[in-house]
Amino acid sequence: MYIADYYNHRIQKWKVATQDIPFVDGDAVTVAGGNGAGTATNQFNGPKAIFVDAIGDLYIADMNNHRIQKYHYGPRITIPAGETSGTLTITALEDTSDDDDETIVISPISVVNAFSDQTNTHTITIIDDDALPVITFEWGEDTIEENSAKDVALVAKLSNTSNKEIVINFSVSGTATQTTEYTLSSTGITIPAGVSSRDLKVSTKGLDDDEIEIKETIVLTVNSGLTNATTASDLTTLNLLSKDPPIITSIIVDDTNIEENGGVSIVRATISAPTSVPTRIELDVYGSATFIDDYVVDFSSKGEPLTVAGTKRTGDWFSRFQSFQ
Repeated sequence: MYIADYYNHRIQKWKVATQDIPFVDGDAVTVAGGNGAGTATNQFNGPKAIFVDAIGDLYIADMNNHRIQKYHYGPRITIPAGETSGTLTITALEDTSDDDDETIVISPISVVNAFSDQTNTHTITIIDDDALPVITFEWGEDTIEENSAKDVALVAKLSNTSNKEIVINFSVSGTATQTTEYTLSSTGITIPAGVSSRDLKVSTKGLDDDEIEIKETIVLTVNSGLTNATTASDLTTLNLLSKDPPIITSIIVDDTNIEENGGVSIVRATISAPTSVPTRIELDVYGSATFIDDYVVDFSSKGEPLTVAGTKRTGDWFSRFQSFQ
C-alpha cells in the first residue's frame, strides 16, 4: 500500500497488517521524497496522488511544484552510455515462514534505444530453508462442568506462521461420552496460510444428568498424516466435572479416649459415591481441652491454597478479574 504523506513531503510504502499478522516497525519505508519540501528532483512540495503502473513504477502528483514525478521501481537493466553491459541483481531474503520453493521468472517486455530479438525467459528458484512450524495446544480453561453456559476453546498455535494451509484432524477418546456428555464444534482445526492460530470448541450446554461421577476426560489425539507442521504433543486433555453432590453417609470417631502425650483418634467421613471435585466438611472443634496446648490436628488439605474468586486468566467474564487497585 502506497500513501502520499502530504505534509512530510514523501511517499510511504506500507506492508498491510492483518488480524493475525499485526503491523510492526520496519513495515513502512520511504520510497520517494523524504528530503524536506523543495523543487529538487528528489524532493516534493505536497505530494497529492500516486499512480503505480504495471511494472511497478511510481507517478506522483507533486501538487505545489505543479509537476508529475516518475520514480523507477520496476525491474530493469540499464546499460550506461559508452558501455556494453549492465546488470540487475536479485537477492533472496530471509523469512521465518515455511514455504514451498518459489520461483522468479525473468522475461524482457520492452527495450528503449536498442533493437532486440531476445525473448527467452529465465527462471531462478528460491530454495526454502525454514523448518516446519510447531503446533502447541492450549485450552481456554482447565476443566468444563456439566451443562456449562460457557464453551471451552482448544487453540492450536503455530511457533511461526506458514504460507501453507495446515489441517489438523483429531481422533476423540477419553472416559466422557461424546454427544451425551459433551459436543465438539469440529473434530479438526484448519489453520489457513499466513495465520498463526485457530480453535475448536467443547460444549456441555443442555447436557446434564443426576449421576454422581468422578472426573472424566475428553482426549483429542492428532491423527497420523499431519503435513506442513509438527506438534509438541499429539495428545491434549480437557477434564469434565460433574456438579451432582454425593450424600455424607457417616462421620465416625475411631477412639473416644486417648492418652496424653501421643494418643491419636481418627475422625473419618464417608460419602455415598466418589466425585469429580473434592468434598469438604467444615468442623467445629471445641471443648474443655485447649487447641495447641492440649492437642493438635492434622488433615490432608492442611495449608492448601484455594482460589475462592476469579481464575488464573484476566478478562471481563463474570468469573475473571482484570486488575486490583
